[in-house]
Amino acid sequence: MTRLGIIPAGGKASRFGGTMKEMLPCDEHTLLDHCVAAMACGGATEITLLTTVDKIAIHARQLQGRHVTYRISAGSIWASLEDLFNVSQHDRYLFAMPDTFFPYDCFDRPMDNDFTLGLFTTFMPSRFGVLHEGCIWDKYFESGEYKAWGVLSWTKNVVEFWKKNNHSIKDFTQAFNLAMDEFGYSTFDLAYYYDMASFNDYKAFMVKHE
Repeated sequence: MTRLGIIPAGGKASRFGGTMKEMLPCDEHTLLDHCVAAMACGGATEITLLTTVDKIAIHARQLQGRHVTYRISAGSIWASLEDLFNVSQHDRYLFAMPDTFFPYDCFDRPMDNDFTLGLFTTFMPSRFGVLHEGCIWDKYFESGEYKAWGVLSWTKNVVEFWKKNNHSIKDFTQAFNLAMDEFGYSTFDLAYYYDMASFNDYKAFMVKHE
């Protein structure tokens, strides 16, 4: 069974002053290294980094020696995923953001459903895609305690479904919800999840991991 890890690293990090957040240090490596290692631990036979013309040389230098391929981002995450699905066929896909920090072994667990979400507890739902009443609400709720997705996994069945319905899909949240409606979903808990949305978030993360 082949597994493809997908890491969308084409963002501009405008709230971080343009800094490449995925290159921030963590545990003697970088956040990007951690993401790649977690996918390898989860059995990824190949990892694709969605990058940009400006970033690709830095990414390639950082990840040299790893089994990583590079694709130039098509703009939005969903547009980049559509492009990737047209040229890549795998049994299962792993998906995580490169400017986050989560358990190293989160993908190394049974995933029997066609669509699986790794969830964490948040009191800042306005920053995340919250799972509520069987649906993902992206940056919708203002406050309260919720479960939000941090990592995802889906099968080739989901990809084929998306390809058949791509004319009606506008973004990745809509795509995820359509897949959940069609196939159902399973979840597992992430013991922790840190999103480096701002420099203060990164400072708080580093304090907790000193």
